[in-house]
This record gives sequence, C-alpha cells and structure tokens, in this order.
Amino acid sequence: MATIAGLPATSVEPVLVLLRAMEMAVLGGSWLEPRREFPLGIRLVRLVARDDEMLGIEEQTEPGQWAEQVDRALAETLEQISACRRVGLPMSEDRVYEFQVATVQPCALESEVLVMERESDVENAAHSGWRVLCGTQHHHEEESFVNLSDVIAAWPAAKQFLMLPRGADVIFQPPSAPGMPFFAEFSYQGQALNSGDLIQFPEPDEIPWVRGALLQVDAGQWQTGAGRLVGLPDVVAKVSDPVAAEAAGHWIGWVLDDIQQRISQDGFRYTAGQTIHCGARTLRVIERFDGTIGLEERIAGGSWSEQVDNTLREQWQQRQILKSLGAPEEWLQFPADDQTAMFSECVTETSPALRWTRLPQVDDAQFSGWRLTCPQDHDHGAERVCALWGLTELFPFLIPFLALPPLISVTIDIPDGDAAARFDIQMHGVEFLPEQGSYLDGLNRTAIQR
Repeated sequence: MATIAGLPATSVEPVLVLLRAMEMAVLGGSWLEPRREFPLGIRLVRLVARDDEMLGIEEQTEPGQWAEQVDRALAETLEQISACRRVGLPMSEDRVYEFQVATVQPCALESEVLVMERESDVENAAHSGWRVLCGTQHHHEEESFVNLSDVIAAWPAAKQFLMLPRGADVIFQPPSAPGMPFFAEFSYQGQALNSGDLIQFPEPDEIPWVRGALLQVDAGQWQTGAGRLVGLPDVVAKVSDPVAAEAAGHWIGWVLDDIQQRISQDGFRYTAGQTIHCGARTLRVIERFDGTIGLEERIAGGSWSEQVDNTLREQWQQRQILKSLGAPEEWLQFPADDQTAMFSECVTETSPALRWTRLPQVDDAQFSGWRLTCPQDHDHGAERVCALWGLTELFPFLIPFLALPPLISVTIDIPDGDAAARFDIQMHGVEFLPEQGSYLDGLNRTAIQR
C-alpha cells in the first residue's frame, strides 16, 4: 500500500509503476519484506510492516526520520518530468539516485550563480555525472565529491534538473527561499536551448509559489518577493492595528497574490498614483522611502492612510456572509467602492428599517448595482446617487453584504436600544437562513451601533 499524506498529486503514475514492479516481483516468486528498498525517482523508499498485516511504503522526510508516505519522492519526480518537458529534452536513460555523488566546487555554496553540468563520459557507477560549479569569476576551490542528497539539501531548486540527460548544462541564480521563482538558462551538447531564452521556474501558469513568496518583513508588514528577481519594485502591504496584524497574515494574499503574479508573470511595474481594486475596496499606490511601493486605503472622512486593515477585515466579513448562507464561491461579486450606489429620499441615518438590494447588471459601469430604500410600501421619493464608499460610511452595517450577487435583497430591521438587529436575505422571494453559529447568525444577535 502506498500512502500520499498531503494534497493529491496531479499524477500518481510513478507510484503506480513502482507498485506494478512490486506486483510482478511477487508473481515472479520474490518475497517482499519490511526494510527492503526500492527506487522511486531519485529517492529510495522502503517497505514497512503495517498493523493490518499489509506492507506499506515509507520515505525519509528528514535525515534519519521516516514516515509512511511517498509525497516527497512523488512530488520531486513530477518536478523532474516537468523540467525535462519544458526544456525540450528527454528524461535521462541513466538512473540517478540520491546516494550517488556529484563533483562540487565548495565555493559554489556562496556563489550567486550556479552552473550544473552533466558529463557524458563518467564511467564510475557511483557518480551521477553531475558537476556543480561556482558561476562567479574568481579563483575556485578544488572540487570534491558530495552525495546528491547533500547537493539537494544545499540547493533545493537543483533537484528538479537531476533527470536531465548527459550533456545537459544549467545556469541559474538559486532562489533565496524554497518555492520562489527563478530563471534558468539551458544548453545541450554545447548548443543553447530555447533560442537562449531564460525559462522561469516554477511554470508561470501554475504559480504555486505566489503565497509562499510573500515575505513578512516586519510586524504587520508584508511584501512581494518577485520584484527584485525581475528588476521591478516590490509592493508592501501594512496592517496598522497590532491586534489585527496577527490574523491578517492568513488573509494578506487577498491583497498581494494578484500583485505578485502581475509583477512576475506580466512584468507589470506599479507606480505612484495608480489604483487597484481589491475586494470591494480601492487601494492607491504610493512610493515609499525605501524604494518599494506602498498601498493606502480610504479611511473615515475620505482621507487616505498607508494600510490595508479595512480591506482585509471587510473582505473577511463578506466571505463569511457567503459561508453563513452555504453559498458557493461563485457568488462573490465585489463592486468597487468608487462606483456609485442609489438611495431613496426616505432613507435617513435613523431609519428603523432598510432594504439593501442589488439590481441586475446594467450598462453603466460606474453603477455598483446597489440600491438602498426603506421596506415600506409607499412613495420612496426621489433617488439620489453617491459613491458607494460614502454611503457605507453612513451605514457601515451594509459592508458585509457588498459582495452578494445581483437579484439579492437584504432587509434590515434596526430596533431602538440594545435589541438585536435582524438581517433577512432573499432572492426571487426565497429566504436564506444562516447556519446556526455562523457569522450572519451572530450579526442577528447583535445591536447596531449608530
């Protein structure tokens, strides 16, 4: 039995090949027993006895530590297959194993540029054929033999290139942290590949590193990491409230993930004066004293402050409303706070009840679709138009509902005193009841402060 302990891989074919080889060995009369080792990619996995009298497969997760799983070996194998595909070279016909050695220049450990060469004429079976060289111009230290497992530990990004065939060369600048993007140059038998163009790893369309490449540079302060890799200024997001800063680390990707992707994938340069829509908020781009780019949001009174506190908190609230209703992610349809909303003449700050309705999509791109009236059956008077941010500043209890889709209506009963408010949500005449204990259920037990 092979166990994948983490998230399911996109392909488990290498594991199925291994299991099939074991099956054929048994059918051929071989006896499989615990601690017997088998290759899976460049790694060795081994059999382990299970409580259910079956045999499992375990791999080494840390030096000297084994776990019943094949996650690491499988993930690395798929990375190596992908690297060969993207470079346009076949997988090596000669097996490469972690216990083989590579020739390494010790000064490569401190080098900003790494050169990996796979030699064609190495006859020693214990040698993988790989040389790892320092790409910096200086007097190099004498080469020594190092296990491939130690090469991987020193340069994690290098492991995905280990199944390139003999004659392949790779030049790259190792990323400062695992998972961060970097660019590599390839050649084969002395000829440049891909017209000499650099190839980005990981593959830009996948961008699995985006969240992992966000850096917390200070308390309540996060920064993209892709800019310095491509010669563009990085973007900083600050959370001013020290209490909120701890939770904000789980949400900061709502602000910075798309920004990180545009910098790295599109080469987009953020400059002062630009605006960005994030959730239902508008953020304004500013220059910072250290050469990075900052983000400021509108605060009370229409002024601006370098922070994203409200942006994160309000988007969390809006997502919690959907979760309270059991609604799908597709329901999230954020307006922009610089779009307009309509409100009826009969609506005042002291209205005991309000109806907050999102109209079907209209041709006016400046209109958010939101309309505020009272629920009474009477002439509501003339309708006025104002910026959405201005209306929600007067009625902040409307903010959690901003991302609900068109054709939805929220009726808000606001009793006097400390009695709890009531939020009734309907679409096409059907009422949506919040799940017990949910965020919306809690709102229905809370008095509105005006």
